Amino acid sequence: MGEVLMVTPIKKFSCYEFEVIKNDGGWYYIIYDPDYNPCDSTIIRQSDEWYDTKAQAHFAAIGHISLLENGEG
Repeated sequence: MGEVLMVTPIKKFSCYEFEVIKNDGGWYYIIYDPDYNPCDSTIIRQSDEWYDTKAQAHFAAIGHISLLENGEG
């Protein structure tokens, strides 16, 4: 995925945690298991596309979490 240039602090939305990461390809997000343990790094989903801005990736992660909560993610 390229060299990581920036990682935002892990944020919580509903019962999920996610982070937004920038590398040389753009911004993407990672959604973690609600029982996330940093030592285990239990990733549920990672974005399939790259975003131009941190805000776009952030709101895409929230939208994806909403889909997960409705059984559609």
